[in-house]
Amino acid sequence: MSNGPRSVRLTLLSATIGWVALFAGENEPGGDTPARWVEADFACPDGAEMRRAESPDGKYSALWCQLERGDRVARHGPYLELFADGTTARQGHYHRGVQAGRWIRWSESGEIVSEREIYPGEAGRHVLQPEDLCPPDTIRHRYRSLSDKSYLESDCLLIEGEEEVLHGPSVRWEEIQDGNGLRYALRDITEYRHGERHGRQLVFAGPSGRESLILEQSYVAGVLDGESRAYFLDGTLREVCRFEEGQLQGLRIGFYPDGDERWRLSHDQHGQMETAGDFTIDGEPCPERAVPQSSPDSLEIYCVRGASSFTVRDGPYSIRDKSGRVIERGRYDYGKKKEIWEAPPGVELPQQVSDQVLVAEAALMVDGRPYVEPSPSDIWFQNSDSRKYISPRNEVEDGRVRIFGLPPGNYYMQVRIDAVAANPELYPGDLMASAELTVREAEVASFDVDLLYTLRLLSPWDNAEHIPGMERRCGEYGTTPGPTVRFTWEPPPLEDLRGIEYTYYLWRKSCDPLGPKEKLLQEKTFDTSLEFELADSRATYYQFSLVAHRGGRPIGHLMSFGSDGSYGWSLNFHVGG
Repeated sequence: MSNGPRSVRLTLLSATIGWVALFAGENEPGGDTPARWVEADFACPDGAEMRRAESPDGKYSALWCQLERGDRVARHGPYLELFADGTTARQGHYHRGVQAGRWIRWSESGEIVSEREIYPGEAGRHVLQPEDLCPPDTIRHRYRSLSDKSYLESDCLLIEGEEEVLHGPSVRWEEIQDGNGLRYALRDITEYRHGERHGRQLVFAGPSGRESLILEQSYVAGVLDGESRAYFLDGTLREVCRFEEGQLQGLRIGFYPDGDERWRLSHDQHGQMETAGDFTIDGEPCPERAVPQSSPDSLEIYCVRGASSFTVRDGPYSIRDKSGRVIERGRYDYGKKKEIWEAPPGVELPQQVSDQVLVAEAALMVDGRPYVEPSPSDIWFQNSDSRKYISPRNEVEDGRVRIFGLPPGNYYMQVRIDAVAANPELYPGDLMASAELTVREAEVASFDVDLLYTLRLLSPWDNAEHIPGMERRCGEYGTTPGPTVRFTWEPPPLEDLRGIEYTYYLWRKSCDPLGPKEKLLQEKTFDTSLEFELADSRATYYQFSLVAHRGGRPIGHLMSFGSDGSYGWSLNFHVGG
């Protein structure tokens, strides 16, 4: 690097960086012997600033160049990883947030451990050149996310006016911890254009380095359009169908793992038409308008409604081990396991109780008083031990919920009431309640359920509307000007408002799901407004939550809603400006 641009002053960062072996699969060195870079020659291209961070254990440090565009940052230029003695451990280049060019790892004694030429877009934990290359004028944004599993994700972001929209391929990898350490397995690649899905979507399954394509389909302007093909792990066709403007059209065919056709049906604009073939699971028929579908590894087969990546299990299912022996059989009811007919060895089948047997009765309450009208719009249950959703028969009359047919055990119950017909369910003025119940043999459980109003937030945003950025990720949440941030809200819609107190919580959290979090406040007030002095946040975000109560009973809580239908019981936001 001695012939590179002039050196610039180091800017020290107080933050530390997490250290993981990010880029597996590097090749052994070969060809001409490259020079080992040194820190003294480190220089950034025009427009980029140098950054430095230390590993928590002090064994490594890193230098990189950083471009900033609004609130978004991207690495651009040389990158150095240093041993504790200051010699280079790893070197390479970034181009607008993407690794590119020759990347080399060095031993402490100065030998090349590995080197690799990386094409722009090949960088990361998957090589499909150049499908995951971000288009010009976009910035690649990498982040980690947590749902049922831990993921690493990469998006291409385009600035349109004052908004950042997805534009280009979005890639997701699953983080897998095994005997060889932390690995990354590709899970999906989805193309976007100006914020909408547009182009190919590829879905993968299998271990890191041996991923198999299990679904390929295309979007046009945000809706499925064209042929959709699903595969078993060995590449055998699993199902094929066609979409036109988001609707199934024409012939849809399902296959056995050996490639033979299992069933077929045809669709037109009015829905499913002619059918032929085997629509049973181990002799049990699928419900009307549902079809058999196999898992990519062919070990599980179940009935589904819908098609492609938009399906819900409904009807019989069967699970086999690798020898072909059935280890579990049962029935789904719209995505929830309703019955288990056969269980793995050592697993006791759940006790069956007639849905004519009353097992529990819940009284709906608001502010300590019985609640009668309107009736609940939705009631659902979950087994607290197995975490499986269940659908017992229930009846509602005069504000009391009668529950039938649950076997002895512990359950979670949620009730929703759409009290304000003019807005969507759960929005301000609507009610929700949750409760734990224990069902005992030959007993009828009786308990109260406290319904909570969704409180109307007025500032810094109105939760009767979609909260900016809620459906997005840390770094992309809505930003409110600071340093003074004012929260105001309306009291619950009750005639008597005396004695209503509010408990509020304020947290500061890292954008890394596994990073630190700090509780800033947990206090109470009788007012319906608050002001905080908050520092600007970029790599962190604030989280505010609020609960109304009177006489020790909760009567209301804050909820927030995203444009994609998501919701939560707090407000995540950044402060800036």
